[in-house]
Amino acid sequence: MERATGDPSMVAEDAQAYLPARPSTARLDAGDVVLRHFPHSLHYWYGSATRPRFSDSTVDRRVAEVRDWFREHGRHEFMWMVGDSATPSGLADRLLASGARWDEDPDGEAMILDHEPPPGPPGIVIRRIETLTDYAASMRIALEDAGPEEWAKTEAGLEAAWAEARTDDQMYSFLAVEAGEPIGFAQLVWLTNGLPYLGGAATLRAARGRGAFRALVRVRWDEAAARATPLLLVQAGRMSAPILEGLGFRTVGHYHILVDTTR
Repeated sequence: MERATGDPSMVAEDAQAYLPARPSTARLDAGDVVLRHFPHSLHYWYGSATRPRFSDSTVDRRVAEVRDWFREHGRHEFMWMVGDSATPSGLADRLLASGARWDEDPDGEAMILDHEPPPGPPGIVIRRIETLTDYAASMRIALEDAGPEEWAKTEAGLEAAWAEARTDDQMYSFLAVEAGEPIGFAQLVWLTNGLPYLGGAATLRAARGRGAFRALVRVRWDEAAARATPLLLVQAGRMSAPILEGLGFRTVGHYHILVDTTR
């Protein structure tokens, strides 16, 4: 397993550059950027360009090459994650000028938790996702706002995606259930440097504010602590950052998300 250099604060800023890869995932660490394509969903969340470290003289060429890489893998849209340490200065503006656009939630915070968070409410049951049915429920929650065509494409790849996910002990998810109904999910990822990272998470809009998010944070803390790593890293958007702060997370950096197209 690769060991990352630097402290957890720096890792948190570019955490997705350290995500482990499943067999079907295309991943390229080019040194100046890390590219990742998850083929079972065409939503731009599942294609990412992270930890960009371009120079002024190479940035235009490298951006074009990144777009070519995703196009060659059959992806029409992907996201850039541009952190405080990204180079060159003003990279986000240069991406915008060349055709990218801001994500709907463009500004994020890199955060760390290094002490025990509060427990979730008793009415919400958390279980690790261990069946295709629960996996499908989690993806439907994640893509609650997806249109029929986008969901149909994702649904078509669910069985293949679950075939990989079910045996993965580095990236796995938990489902929040209330009164027998799935209302939220969250992923725990063991990064390639051994640090625990809070991956994708979502709660159904109608169920927000009832403590599912808090319960999902706590179960992942307990999981990390059980592996003798009482620490959680996360990249948080505008909705989750205030909640995480209330649970004890502290901000250690910032990043921006832009959506780019290969068409």
